[in-house]
Amino acid sequence: MKIRHLALLLPLITMHPARAADAPPTPLDAPAKTLVINAPRFEADVSQSPELQPWGRAAEALCQQWYGRIVQILESDDNVRPLPPVVKIIFEKDMKGVAHVAGNTMHIAVPYVKAHYDDMGMVAHELVHLVQRYQGGNPGWLVEGMADYVRSKHFEPLIALPRINFEKAKYTDAYKTTAAFLIWIEGKYDARLIPKLHAAMRARTYKDELFKELTGKDLPALWEEFRLSIAPPN
Repeated sequence: MKIRHLALLLPLITMHPARAADAPPTPLDAPAKTLVINAPRFEADVSQSPELQPWGRAAEALCQQWYGRIVQILESDDNVRPLPPVVKIIFEKDMKGVAHVAGNTMHIAVPYVKAHYDDMGMVAHELVHLVQRYQGGNPGWLVEGMADYVRSKHFEPLIALPRINFEKAKYTDAYKTTAAFLIWIEGKYDARLIPKLHAAMRARTYKDELFKELTGKDLPALWEEFRLSIAPPN
């Protein structure tokens, strides 16, 4: 593991706020919410891999700095099912995959961190899930797509999204594909798309028909328009 690369991590945390700390898009149809943010304290547990302590401290700092910003981006009611005063970030040496949130705890795979030492965006993605705190019943593609929407548009705005292969891709692919789709819909149809989706998902009232209510078009029609905006016919 290249500990000397730790010096890159704090710039990664602090370089983005200059772009991403801007207020969420001004609502077109209502005044912006004034939100009360009860941010927890984030604590990294690196007991299974003590050599990752510097990385854990950087992850703590990122979460402490970005929790309130993500609440603002989603216009989330932070008082609904509030997080405990302390939220753990547990680094697990035998964990497969990348990371996940279970309950009020973030779990991060040590092997992934060691192989992707500069990927602090992964922490930002999981932090969105801690803000979402959905109770089930929502489509996974949208839950993950919204997390990568925050990561891609707000936390990593200078990193280009991957090129979409529309011969294979679908809007339900989640992650960065869905994130790019949401960014496009937001820009063309509704500046408050993400807060509105989040509110419906929090209330467990989300249905795909909500997209038509907000844009006048259903998801397949929106996806086709998105495709043509990126890959117009010859």
